[in-house]
This record gives sequence, structure tokens and C-alpha cells, in this order.
Amino acid sequence: MLLGLTYIYFDRASARRLRFPILMLAFVIPLPSAAIDAISEPLVTTTADFVTDLLPWFNIDVLREGQLLTVNRNGENVFHQVIMARECSGIRSLVALLALGCLLTYVMGRSKVHSQVLLLSILPLVLLGNTLRVLSTVLMIIYVSPETAENYFHWSSGLLLFAFTLIGLLINDTLLMRMRSPGRQVS
Repeated sequence: MLLGLTYIYFDRASARRLRFPILMLAFVIPLPSAAIDAISEPLVTTTADFVTDLLPWFNIDVLREGQLLTVNRNGENVFHQVIMARECSGIRSLVALLALGCLLTYVMGRSKVHSQVLLLSILPLVLLGNTLRVLSTVLMIIYVSPETAENYFHWSSGLLLFAFTLIGLLINDTLLMRMRSPGRQVS
């Protein structure tokens, strides 16, 4: 509606210049809980799948029941339960990185194809980062202490996850730029 009003009250060139800032306002509107559930569920399930597949490589037995992981070090009788809640899906990072990715491609004047490929790379980055977060939390539970993992590491690792995925986004942008112009030297 706001975009339509700019076309009515301003000339076409001004409305075109305001199109991106107006569309960026969509990131300010909170998603309905049904949309959050629809996005979070596959993110949590995929992360749980990856973590379940990776834990045996670290000498950790895992029993998965939905989003509940019961883990223990091979041969020990001490079991720990890790619940992968909706909040652990990485949806906040996904939305923030989509907004930053849109801003990056707009400000840097990237092509449509470059922008689309970069924005599509965000989902795998978030899944990878979230998998590393859950995996490292479980490793801390098993090999360091459950208290340290749950009280300190679990909460601070969210910031590390976001930094990791943001750096991945910037690396992807650089790689896409180099692929576009292979003969050009980057200074």
C-alpha cells in the first residue's frame, strides 16, 4: 500500500528510488506464529538429522525421538537429554541474514542473479551454523560439563552462530563477485 501511495503522490523516478526502502520495511513486521512454526519445524528437524548423523563420529551414542536427543558417551551409563526447541531453529538468524543480504546486494549494486544466488545461500549457511551450535553444545555436555554447556555456552553460542553465518554470507558474496569477473584483480 505504501509503495502504491508513492507512485500516486510522487513521480515515477522518485517512487522507484523509494521502492527498496519501503520493501525493507517488511522485515520490521513480525511473522505470524503459524509462519514461524511452518519455517522453524523443518529447520529444527534438519538440524536434528545432521546432529544425529554427526554425533557417532565423536564417540557419542544418540537416541532421537522427534526433537529430543538422548546422548551419552559410548560405554557410559550417564545419559543427557537435549531438547531442540523452536527457538533453536535459527529462524532469527535466517530473518536477520535475509535482511542484511538484501541490504548488501542493494547497496553494493549486485545483479539480480548475484542477489538471488547470495540470498539462496543463506539457508544452507544457517543450517550449517545451527548444526555446529547444537553439535558443539552436545560435545560440551558430554566432554566438559552439562552446567557449562547449558548455562554459558548455549546462550553465547547464538552470537557465534550469527557471526559465523554473516562471515559466510560475506565470503559467498566475494566468491560470486570473483566468479562474475575472473580476469579482474581484486585489490
